[in-house]
Amino acid sequence: MPTYGVVRNRSIGALFALRILLVANLFLVTATGAFCFVYYERPEAYVFSGVAWWLVPVFLWMVRCTDPYRRPHRRQR
Repeated sequence: MPTYGVVRNRSIGALFALRILLVANLFLVTATGAFCFVYYERPEAYVFSGVAWWLVPVFLWMVRCTDPYRRPHRRQR
């Protein structure tokens, strides 16, 4: 029975490249949120910077998932 969406063989190179992209996006989203907070009008600044900074923990969680030395999660029976 095929298991779609489950990665069995993780390439270290692919995980490393994905991690680099996630960290770069983390910095870009943080800087974008800061620029929005500084240069936009006040009601919009709170909304745009809040949405941008809400993505930062999401990217941090995704970086944790790209650890090439982490064992795959196994379900307990």
